[in-house]
Amino acid sequence: MKLGKYFTTTAIAGAIGYMAPHLPKQWNTPIEPMKDRIVSKVADTIKHKDILVIDGFNKNIINLDKNGRGDISHGRITSGIIEKGLPNANVYKRNIKQSDMENIDSMQTNIVKPLLKDMRNGVKYDAINLSIGTEMSFGELSARMGKDINPQNILYKSGEVKEYLRENAQEMGGVTESAMALVDCMDSISAKGTDIYVSAGNGGAGSFNFLSLIDDAINVGSIRKDGIVKKYSEDNSLINRWIDDTLPLETTKNGYSIDTGNGTIDVDKSACSGLFHMRVNKNLHGTSFASPKALVEDLK
Repeated sequence: MKLGKYFTTTAIAGAIGYMAPHLPKQWNTPIEPMKDRIVSKVADTIKHKDILVIDGFNKNIINLDKNGRGDISHGRITSGIIEKGLPNANVYKRNIKQSDMENIDSMQTNIVKPLLKDMRNGVKYDAINLSIGTEMSFGELSARMGKDINPQNILYKSGEVKEYLRENAQEMGGVTESAMALVDCMDSISAKGTDIYVSAGNGGAGSFNFLSLIDDAINVGSIRKDGIVKKYSEDNSLINRWIDDTLPLETTKNGYSIDTGNGTIDVDKSACSGLFHMRVNKNLHGTSFASPKALVEDLK
């Protein structure tokens, strides 16, 4: 089974802009189940927010200088968006490895069991950001289930889809097993009142991110400045939050500057792998950046 990439990010040139939450026209019809999916945000401004970012922090995979080699970790950008946007928040980071997303034992040992143990011990987060995922095409899912599962009806069939994926995970391979183990873990955490932000994925309208099936998840897709859904963003009825994901990137005297809209993430040129200044005045894009941007806006 061919599945999507572990991290849901792309890096392409594009217009600079920022949009408030916006539902594309095709999902704008008021339907009761959709209302249930749009979760009201916490209004507590007294205590500092406690936010967990589950992402890859130990390996540089985002390429800034266009030489094909990574210059900054995916997690440093997603957590940096939150840290710059919510400077008084307590941002906790848990590293997830490729092996965690491909092997059920690794996922259980490194991610699921520690999170569930923390929950039993009373640890509670205001929000969790998941700019990660596993993607599957609607065509493949429909063929496997023997039913028509499409972008329009997946919300209303989400319980059925989740149960199928859970029951058949073993025959579908380690990636599916790991993804569904993380979904079940997040379901337990969501039930305790934590908002789970999930990047929709960059597979376009023909696929969906398994993690979008998390109960009451805030699934965030990417739109342009004019409100049109970006071509790479997944676009289905599970997505209930839309925002412009653009991160302007510029070169500076000492390296690169990634503009989060609330401050910059600075990358020293000594950390870059080569061809410094080749990426001047370009932007970073991807639904990976949409979900932390939405989290910041909602918790401000």
